[in-house]
Amino acid sequence: MNSESIKVKSINLIVIIPGNPGIAAYYKPFEEKLDLLTKNQFKIHTLNYKGFENFPQGRQFNLNEELEDKIDQLEKIIKSYEEKNSSKIIPNIKIILIGHSIGSWIAHQMMDLRPNLPIRKIFYIFPFFHKNKKSKLQNFLGLLLKAPLLFKLILGLHFIFSSLPKILLNLLLISKLKHLNANGIFVTWKYFIQYKHILKSVFYLAKSEFEILPNQLQKENYSKRIEDRHFFYNTKDMWAPLESLEILKQEYSNLNYSLYSGALHDFCVTDKGIAWVSQEISNIITPK
Repeated sequence: MNSESIKVKSINLIVIIPGNPGIAAYYKPFEEKLDLLTKNQFKIHTLNYKGFENFPQGRQFNLNEELEDKIDQLEKIIKSYEEKNSSKIIPNIKIILIGHSIGSWIAHQMMDLRPNLPIRKIFYIFPFFHKNKKSKLQNFLGLLLKAPLLFKLILGLHFIFSSLPKILLNLLLISKLKHLNANGIFVTWKYFIQYKHILKSVFYLAKSEFEILPNQLQKENYSKRIEDRHFFYNTKDMWAPLESLEILKQEYSNLNYSLYSGALHDFCVTDKGIAWVSQEISNIITPK
């Protein structure tokens, strides 16, 4: 084949790894805002977690299993773009990886375990990298996850709650979730009321998170390609404490980071969160 007839085609992807609950539908408005701000320069994919599909699979999946599933999904996405091209076109695939909360831990592991993946840049959005012993609420949740009887009680209450008349359920959800945007309320209704296995998956995944994650930040883990990593923190976050950002800043003088003043951990279900995070990312990946 004449080498001059072979062309190289650039394919730029943004791949989003959700937090817990690992429901891709929560991130749809974030995808749309990113697509708008970056002027359709990227193909955007959000990876749903295996334990959070809209059908029960007979069991739940732990953090390491979800990690393997995300690697598998990403490799399939890459393969699908490669197969779309003819033999005369070589796809040059570049990936921007975005992890949110525990999804940041998964994204970080993916980059380290599969160095051959064409990851150009990685964003950690309010990363849950380690347990926070200073957080009373997080410590309480850790104990809760070790109490099977209490867990069964919560599941029983959830069953009773989800069995209430639809009108009453709607009123209760809107009153309790009024800080969420319309998509956040709709997805919560659909998944946590319609699909009974979702709450089990939330607790099962959280339990494995507390078992696997270290008790303190492993600051040395980010030295490789530090210039390709960008950290997002906010000032009021028990999952991504501000102290961790300060440790990283001391460790890496060239640390790339963004800081939001206030609480924003569940950014993907709030309009202000989506606006801030998407604007920060678009400013970095599509500089003027």
